[in-house]
Parts: sequence; C-alpha cells; structure tokens
Amino acid sequence: TREIDWSPNHPHLAQEIAGLVFVVDSTDRDRIEEAKYFLNMVIDEIQGSVPDNVAVLVYGNKHQVPGAMSASEISNKLDLTSLRNKNWQRNWHVQSSCAFCGDGLHEGLDWLLKNAERI
Repeated sequence: TREIDWSPNHPHLAQEIAGLVFVVDSTDRDRIEEAKYFLNMVIDEIQGSVPDNVAVLVYGNKHQVPGAMSASEISNKLDLTSLRNKNWQRNWHVQSSCAFCGDGLHEGLDWLLKNAERI
C-alpha cells in the first residue's frame, strides 16, 4: 500500500457534505486493496464531522471491460459491510459504470440524491 497524504483543507465544510462519491477501476484487481485503504482513511477522517445521513456511492468504473469486477465483488473487496462496525450508519451503494460511455452514471447519482435528500 502506498502512503497517501490526504487531509481535508477545510474541516468546517464537512457539515455541508451530503454524499461521498468514490470511484474505483473495476478492472484493476491489483489495486483494490489500496482503494479499500484509501476509502477507510477518508471515512475515518470525516467520521464525527459529517451529518449522520451522508450516503456513500462507489462507482465501479470500466464495467464494460471483460473480466471487470462486478458491483457485488467490489462491495466485498472494499468490505463495505464493515462500515457498520465503524458506527458508519450511512447507506452505501456500488454502481457499475463506464465514465467514457456514461453507463451507470445517472443511476448512481439518482441513488445518491434519493439517499442524501434528508439533509
């Protein structure tokens, strides 16, 4: 795992967060552990600073490439169910997508809007 230096520049803006969008390359099985590490690092950093109903949308980009991980495989590899163990009671969703052709982008944002509208 590479060392990633990330910290919010404006912690006071965390109260304004309605949703978190995280994008992974669904064809890159070698770096999914790094993605998991980074997602957990972001969540650990913002936990306690964001409203209770922040929704997490994970895009699995490049889903059209043969051999790409499915949404359920990405969910398992990122261990999204463990977020509940961190007292992260927010909703999460993995959306298969293709940024190049637009597949899944609207569906993901629709889900995010429906699950973040309680703000």
